[in-house]
Amino acid sequence: MKEVVSVNPSPPPLPPQLIRAKEPGYLDLTTEQVDRLISKEPIDQDYDVETEPFARGKYATVRRCRDKQTGKQYAAKFLRKRRRNADLRPEILHEVAVLEACTSNSRIVNLYKVFETSTEMILLLELAPGGELQMLLDRDEVPSEPELARLMRQILDGLQYLHSINVAHLDIKPQNLVLTADFPICDVKLCDFGISRYLSEGVDVREILGTPDYIAPEVLNYEPIDVQTDMW
Repeated sequence: MKEVVSVNPSPPPLPPQLIRAKEPGYLDLTTEQVDRLISKEPIDQDYDVETEPFARGKYATVRRCRDKQTGKQYAAKFLRKRRRNADLRPEILHEVAVLEACTSNSRIVNLYKVFETSTEMILLLELAPGGELQMLLDRDEVPSEPELARLMRQILDGLQYLHSINVAHLDIKPQNLVLTADFPICDVKLCDFGISRYLSEGVDVREILGTPDYIAPEVLNYEPIDVQTDMW
């Protein structure tokens, strides 16, 4: 469900690195970014991709892959371009644009390349060897108070940057917080910006977005989405 209410037909201009897409709440890429980031070559030309995913989402799978020349490992996120006859390419480009806008922030996973086929787009992302924070909780490894405070500061650093460019993540949960190494000698990073939204002044975006166990009350009440929604 989506409702967009235009309050001001002339919102202020975006920062240079952000391009507003036609769809409210979405960002787009510049021509230079498209040429630099998106490749039509098959990913297996330069990377060995594992057959089995190590992570699955509702609309994506993530597999480990290795650069054939350097041996460096990455996470390859596979996203289908169509679902139920709907064109999802603008949504995927929005996620790419958000990641590209966050390259200067060390608390958000890095995007390196995008491979596009006739049916899929594959995001080549930084691999977090420590896995999801949820895996830590599943093992009943409870961080100490100082460890938790350090991780929380890092999460908030990432959110502060996102909010400074008027992007709300909208799906903050342990599965979308990844560890850079084995706990406790690790840092934490934010990932998965598939349902994030750019919130421009003068436009209210109302959508039912998020994971049921973590969704903010104002979203369920169909109120305008705000960056404060991430603080629930």
